[in-house]
Amino acid sequence: MIKKSSLFFLICLFSLCAHAQIAFEKGYFITNSGEQIDCLIKNLDWKNNPDRFTYKISEEADAQTKTAQEISEFKVGNYKFIKAVVQINRSSDLAARLEGTREVKSEAEELLLQHLIEGNANLYYYEEGNLRRFFYARESLKPKQLVYKKFRKPDNTIGENNTYKQQLWNDLKCDGISKRFIDKTSYKTSTLTNLFVTYNKCTDANWVDATTKEKKDYFNIALRPGINFSSLEVNRLDRSVKYDGAASFRIGLEFEFILPFNKDKWALLFEPTYRNYQSTTTQNLSFSPDLIILDADYSSVEFAAGIRHYSFITKNSALFFSGYMLNDMELNSSVSALTLSRSRLKVNPLSNFAIGLGYRLFGKFSLELRYDFPREIIRAFDYGSDFKNLSVIFGYTFL
Repeated sequence: MIKKSSLFFLICLFSLCAHAQIAFEKGYFITNSGEQIDCLIKNLDWKNNPDRFTYKISEEADAQTKTAQEISEFKVGNYKFIKAVVQINRSSDLAARLEGTREVKSEAEELLLQHLIEGNANLYYYEEGNLRRFFYARESLKPKQLVYKKFRKPDNTIGENNTYKQQLWNDLKCDGISKRFIDKTSYKTSTLTNLFVTYNKCTDANWVDATTKEKKDYFNIALRPGINFSSLEVNRLDRSVKYDGAASFRIGLEFEFILPFNKDKWALLFEPTYRNYQSTTTQNLSFSPDLIILDADYSSVEFAAGIRHYSFITKNSALFFSGYMLNDMELNSSVSALTLSRSRLKVNPLSNFAIGLGYRLFGKFSLELRYDFPREIIRAFDYGSDFKNLSVIFGYTFL
């Protein structure tokens, strides 16, 4: 009954999690005719450059969508995107897919570019899957690609076309920028941003750095005590023994890394946990008239690796859904064999999967209901087993 109620709770919580929304934030967009529309825009903390966005004219209004073809610019939070027709090189930077020529082939495309630095020198960024390209423009000129390409040399080593460094040296002249500074600027957001900030500080008192964001903790450690509700069934040929369900204490330490995009909604997880299941049952086996007491002692350190998705309800509360892969390191565990000899069967658990749904408050406290899919824990000849577990887990994030 407890497990049926818990599974019903899991389904209800998942439904709520699926419907939780990212809040709309104040922003604006500019139409192709130049009209600025102030509105509320759904800030998705984009990893890839968008080709559309969702907005509302007011809190009460229905959500609508604008595509890149309909606007020239939009801004929400620290994100500002401008539409431009640019020459872009789409050759792969992945080692297995490198081209065999240094030559850069570009084609004209209309894209929404992220405006990273705004001033006398503007820096723009475009990302689409594994493709990452930077663009720049002096003052009000059209953006141009900062040319960079990895390619495979005839001797099978990897070469680099660093034309962008010459472009920067030609166009960003400033007392604080030396040739050495340019040469040390790699084709990355951090170093290119640093260069454009340095240049604009030299030449423009009103420059804007759109890469500055609120400082966040992307790595969390949480203490995770809880209660396991477990049961075990052991089978041998035509015999089956069901051990009594038992509640037991578990204690884990969860390491969580928040992925720095999509409004901190995704996280990678790793949690080692100590667990112990002990149970007995009295059976009248077919080959003996006497009652035989059988027992199971299953202790382990479980290693759970997984991924979590948050759906924020308010600024300080969120529902979450987690998926895990489980591996056990058993600790001298065994189960009674289904024989008169009272011999012991060694516990040797297989890997397994689990899902969890929970609620988090103030970024510190959490409650999770986790369901482990049935697991095989005995791999002796002629034997089969079915270990089931449901956990209620309390969490306190202390780091």
